[in-house]
Amino acid sequence: MKNQPIYWTWSLGLFLTLFICLQAVEYINDREKKQFYEASNELIYTLSSELVTIENIISGIAAYFQIAPHIYPDDYHLLTRSQINQPFISRLFYAIRINGKDNDAFEKKQEGLFGWSGVSIKNYQNEREYVNTSSLNVYPVLMVEPHNLDNIRLRGRDISTCSSLLVAISDAIESSNSVLIKSQETGCTGVYIFKAVYRGRVVPETIKNRYSHVKGLIVMELYPPGFMTAKGEQDISYEMLTDTGQMLISGKQQAEKVSPVFNQFSQQHDLRDMFNQSLNIKVEKNVHWSSQYVFSIVAIFLFGCFICLVIHFKIRKHQSLLIASEQQNKLINEEVKRQTASLNTTTSELLQAKLTAEQANQAKTMFLANMSHEIRTPISGIISVTELLIKEDLSTNNKLMLRTVHHSAISLLSILNDVLDFLKIEAGNLTLNQCNFSLSKLCHDVVTLFKYTAKEKRIKLGLQIQNRAPDKFFGDDARIRQILLNIVGNAIKFTNRGRVDVLVNMKRRNDGRFDVSITVEDTGIGIAVDEKPKIFDDFYQSDAKLSRTREGAGLGLTISKRLLHLMGGELDFISVPNSGSQFVINIVLDRVKDDEINKEQKVDHGKVVSRFKHVLLVDDDFISLMAVSQMLKDMGFAVNTADNGEDAIEKAISIPPDFILMDIHMPIMDGLEATQILRQKGFTKPIIGLTAAVTNSEVSEYLQHAMDEVMPKPMDAKLLVKILARFKQQEAKVN
Repeated sequence: MKNQPIYWTWSLGLFLTLFICLQAVEYINDREKKQFYEASNELIYTLSSELVTIENIISGIAAYFQIAPHIYPDDYHLLTRSQINQPFISRLFYAIRINGKDNDAFEKKQEGLFGWSGVSIKNYQNEREYVNTSSLNVYPVLMVEPHNLDNIRLRGRDISTCSSLLVAISDAIESSNSVLIKSQETGCTGVYIFKAVYRGRVVPETIKNRYSHVKGLIVMELYPPGFMTAKGEQDISYEMLTDTGQMLISGKQQAEKVSPVFNQFSQQHDLRDMFNQSLNIKVEKNVHWSSQYVFSIVAIFLFGCFICLVIHFKIRKHQSLLIASEQQNKLINEEVKRQTASLNTTTSELLQAKLTAEQANQAKTMFLANMSHEIRTPISGIISVTELLIKEDLSTNNKLMLRTVHHSAISLLSILNDVLDFLKIEAGNLTLNQCNFSLSKLCHDVVTLFKYTAKEKRIKLGLQIQNRAPDKFFGDDARIRQILLNIVGNAIKFTNRGRVDVLVNMKRRNDGRFDVSITVEDTGIGIAVDEKPKIFDDFYQSDAKLSRTREGAGLGLTISKRLLHLMGGELDFISVPNSGSQFVINIVLDRVKDDEINKEQKVDHGKVVSRFKHVLLVDDDFISLMAVSQMLKDMGFAVNTADNGEDAIEKAISIPPDFILMDIHMPIMDGLEATQILRQKGFTKPIIGLTAAVTNSEVSEYLQHAMDEVMPKPMDAKLLVKILARFKQQEAKVN
């Protein structure tokens, strides 16, 4: 059994060797076939050209005889001697037509004209004297080329005495075309071409007139061996056949050495309307086993056997190595099994670690969401209460302290928002909310927001917008405002003297959109060279010492750059230590068309409040309930309150409000369950959710529970009016 692979190798090697030999034979066959067709086409083309040359020669001479009144032997010699040089033309002669009764007169005339004594009309086959007492026509040879002794003896012979030639004479006269015929009759054996010569310049139309007007015949006797043969090609032959199968011309090139036939190729070609008939040229070739072919195939076979022999010894050599390696493979397999078991254990541990990490990440996400809710709720209460107190008639010192509290709460909320935005971006859950907005108003709002801080630090804060620039664009104005707030806030934070300038420029693109560039320049402390590569890192602040005296979590620039990347923009900067920095916001925006601008209408606060006068506010947090309630009253709404879902259902059913502001997370019954029960009881008025949730999945879940809209805490009065105005427009469309 151990020798079985060797036997298979020999079998496969011999099979491949034979296969290669067969391919070599096929290659030889294809090459010979290609060479044959090239030689055959050339031979057919040459034969066709030579036949056309013959046709032109005989037609030209016949035309000359037809228009010339008299042709003398010298003229005939000059006319035909250049044509006789063709190797395939044996002789060319002219036979005149005379009446049989005029034989004696013809003989005397030739003696008088040409000095031919002893010329008499004879039988073409046996040179006997021709005696004709009838009125039949005869066709004695008058002139012949080349002018030698054998051809001179043809003068006076009547070609019509040969029955096979007489048929060709009749065909030539009747058709007025050249007629090709092969005669095997004794005395006139050969291949002939006949062309009738008529009196006048025009060939008579009817056969009767052609017989009466014929002057004579141009006759060309061909020399078949003179036609082109396949020189250089062995065992190639050709035949020219008539449409009746009669062979006219043939030729063959024999091989120098006779060897067995390898293959045979043949090709046929039809020549139509040639010499008043269709001719067929047939070319054949026998391919023999040459010594070169035999040597090549034998060499391939021997080489294959040699390769098999080499492989045989190689396998025998490696067979011993394989036997020795089997033991080693057993040891390796055992080691592999041991390592595999160890890897399986490690894989299980890694999968468990991955599951633990995913659970920890999910717990972290839930923790952040809960902490966001728990932190936002009191912050919202602080912001709302301080905003209400600031509006009261208080002393300047008290208002200053309230503004400080309000500013601190806003800063704390901003840090919280930055952390949550960062987490959303990291998780890929941040979405853009695009709308029509005014770029100039957005920039003025940001600059106005920092006016008080800049004034306190005694630095100048300026805004410059490019003249005649468009103002209305389509994009996420909230995120653009957030980015600009971060950049301008950092500029004021790290500038102790001098100024901060906001420069807005834009350029129209070829596609109709605008490249908007917002540059924030400051004369602050700048950024050190070694800190520039880290400026956009997470939770990084330019100066660790200063960070203890300045607000922020070190996420502003990171979030701004990633937000711009989401919007297809870039954030670049140039900074010189102790001289200042320049941050450039580059973003591409779509300009809002004029008809779209006209569609925007200002919200009529009074009409919105009059339509949605009565509101039910539901919140379990007393501070938020008090602050938002007062804010709604200041806006002109009539407010009814509830501190849980069950209380809200009871009050909404007993005294239906125009809309409900519903907190989500509440004891006894949360806002989602209360909303579903109200919808089941037939309550159709708008229900707006109030939540400290920050994730898109949470907001989507609230909307799926039959809420009409969701608002973040702390409540934004302007946003509430916009939402109610939208509800009012939807009602108008339905009605």
